[in-house]
Amino acid sequence: MPAIPTPAVEPSPTWLSLWREYELTLSVGGKSSATIRSCRSVVLTLARHATAAELEPADVTRAWMLDYLLRQKEARKGGS
Repeated sequence: MPAIPTPAVEPSPTWLSLWREYELTLSVGGKSSATIRSCRSVVLTLARHATAAELEPADVTRAWMLDYLLRQKEARKGGS
């Protein structure tokens, strides 16, 4: 479960298309349905944050990703 609130937006069509391609790759690679569900949760949560920031997959920079991950980490401190 994400530590920072997930924006109440649906991932953009581009993010959803990217997920479907990745899901197919995982499935063809023999990953379990539990692994695929876990990956779906993580990817689509990230996609919602990016969509809310008006970012498509090609627009996500290393700096944005690091900021997102640091915010997730900071939000978890002391919560466990």
